[in-house]
Amino acid sequence: GQKNGIEEDLAIIERNALRCKKIIDDLLSFAGESNLHFESLDVQKPLAEVLNLLQDQIRLSKISVEWRAGDEPENRMVRGSLTHLRQVFFNLIMNAVDAMPEGGALDVEIRRKSAEGDRHLPLDFVEVCLRDTGCGIREESINKISNPTSPTRARETASASW
Repeated sequence: GQKNGIEEDLAIIERNALRCKKIIDDLLSFAGESNLHFESLDVQKPLAEVLNLLQDQIRLSKISVEWRAGDEPENRMVRGSLTHLRQVFFNLIMNAVDAMPEGGALDVEIRRKSAEGDRHLPLDFVEVCLRDTGCGIREESINKISNPTSPTRARETASASW
C-alpha cells in the first residue's frame, strides 16, 4: 500500500537526482580549462561529447541525427584545443537546434580531405560538416552572424563547415 508508493516515489527521486548529478558533472567536464592548450586529438571525441550532452534536447526537439565519421581514428586526428572544439561544436549544434523549432534532421560528417591546388590550406586536413534542415540565414543577416548580440541571430542559422 502506502509503503510501496513511498518506495516508488523515492526511486523516482533517486533516479532524477542521479540524472541531475550527471548533467552537472557533464557541464563541469564540458567547461574544462580556460587556457588554450593544443594537443593531438580525435576530432570525433569533442563532437560526440557535445552530442551526448545535448541528446535530450535534440530528442525533445524532434531532431534526428545522422552521423558519419569513418572507421579509422587516424583520419580524424587534428591538433587543437579540446575545450575550444567542444565550445565550437556546442554553438553550431545549438544554432542548428534553434533553427528547427518544428524538428528536422542534423547531418554530421567528419572526413579527411586534400587541399591540392589551394595554397592557403594545409595539404591534408580534417573537415567537420554540420548540415541542418533549419530555416537558414537571410541574405541581409549574413554579415551579422559573428555578432552574438545580433537580434536576428536568435532565429537564423545555416549549415556550417568548420
